[in-house]
Amino acid sequence: MKKRARLAKKYLEKLKALQAKDESDEESGDQIGDFLQSEALKSQTGRTQKFLNIASKIQTLNLIPKFKKCHQLAVTCVAVSDDEKFLFSSSKDCCIIQWNLQTMTKLHTYKGSRTSQQTEGHTHHVLTVAVSSDSELLASGGCDNVIKIWDTKKYTCLMTFKGHRDSITSLAFRLRTHDLFSGSSDRTIKLWDGNSLAYVDTLYGHQSPVTTID
Repeated sequence: MKKRARLAKKYLEKLKALQAKDESDEESGDQIGDFLQSEALKSQTGRTQKFLNIASKIQTLNLIPKFKKCHQLAVTCVAVSDDEKFLFSSSKDCCIIQWNLQTMTKLHTYKGSRTSQQTEGHTHHVLTVAVSSDSELLASGGCDNVIKIWDTKKYTCLMTFKGHRDSITSLAFRLRTHDLFSGSSDRTIKLWDGNSLAYVDTLYGHQSPVTTID
């Protein structure tokens, strides 16, 4: 705000000086008009260049290949493996899809269902996914209040962690380990051991839902 006021003051002082010069020298022409026209051209040039830069970025983005639509409902979260070979997307359709980033194709669907209790997958919206540093484990959580641990090579569910009393909102693996942290709408953070597939600890302190974790 102060910067704008300073620039406006400087601008007005410039106009006053030009006005005084016009009044003292009638043969000098309309210097105020020339100044305003010059400023307008500068502004227009700047906007044009800005639009050109944006257009260039959009053209570049359009060249990026897109994944084929596979989820039936809105995508809620994505996670990319550290080696940048795989991308995992979760959705409100209770499913998680593993994609190959080199070929931009679907590798596997970790299926879930809201109507069948026989599925090893989620039974409600999947809200968050996380992949371990070595890309061996995938963790997922959502509105069914459970965390699923998946083997990303065999595409099987290794364990279902229960303990949170509300939706799982965020997941994060500790770097270069299989230690997993989970945040929840129940206002707690829990620590899990992905190697022994066991519960470790609960962290308290938040007075509202935990919405993100890192």
